[in-house]
Amino acid sequence: MVLKLNIEGISCLVSDSGCKFAFVFIHGFPDTKEVWSPIVARLPEYFSWVTLDLPSFGESLLVDDSEMKLESIVERLSSTILSLPFQNLVLVGHDWGGILAWLLLDTLESRVQKLTLINGPHPHKYHELINSSIEQGKIAQYATAFCRENAAEKLLTNRMKTLKLFHPFPSDDDSYSEKLFHQKWDDLQRLHRSLGIYRSNLEDIIAGKVRDPYSLVPVCTIWGVDDHALVSDNYQQMRSKCKSKFECHTLKGGHWVFLEESQKVAEILTKELPSRLRN
Repeated sequence: MVLKLNIEGISCLVSDSGCKFAFVFIHGFPDTKEVWSPIVARLPEYFSWVTLDLPSFGESLLVDDSEMKLESIVERLSSTILSLPFQNLVLVGHDWGGILAWLLLDTLESRVQKLTLINGPHPHKYHELINSSIEQGKIAQYATAFCRENAAEKLLTNRMKTLKLFHPFPSDDDSYSEKLFHQKWDDLQRLHRSLGIYRSNLEDIIAGKVRDPYSLVPVCTIWGVDDHALVSDNYQQMRSKCKSKFECHTLKGGHWVFLEESQKVAEILTKELPSRLRN
């Protein structure tokens, strides 16, 4: 049974199978928890899982930009996750959700048993990547543009234009964008507030002023090699922040590779678990 909960303003879907651990899926920008639907549908029924909407996204509480600072989001997410009945967690983050997953390692302490990152950067290493890679520096210009008042709002009301920033298209068929891009930006106030994740944090990330977490648990990265947002050096830089087993899986696809290759991603998630969670 899947329960729909609202905990401290965070909207969650929770499937509790009685398993000793749960996958916790954290979406990126500009998605919602619904983006994980193809993945959770492919997980074996005996696995528990949680999907959630970040503040100001989907059905979660609208907050001001000041509450979209990364540490504020991490504090709110930690409180929400710790209230759930799972003692062991596998965090799965995409895009900005990957940054938040890194930062949650400290606050969730011993509960996190594994970290899986899909096309997302390390919160502290990204500034090194921009400064050391001409290609990444050019790519990052789109994020800077998102910080300009009204510029991003105009762009993001057109799903196709947004996706073309990040994703190679097989066609201009709008049904393809519907599959990949669940958020509908009819509520311009919600769109403006959710952009706070860029406007409140990008300058600090580029300057390397964000906390520099490292992982004592296994880290798995899944990279869509046609991603238009991150270069491959990103994954080598993350390796240096892992004190345990590090794996990198490359798949054919773009920024939303987990939707293009849902079955393969679900298999990676379930096959590469620490042995203590399988017993």
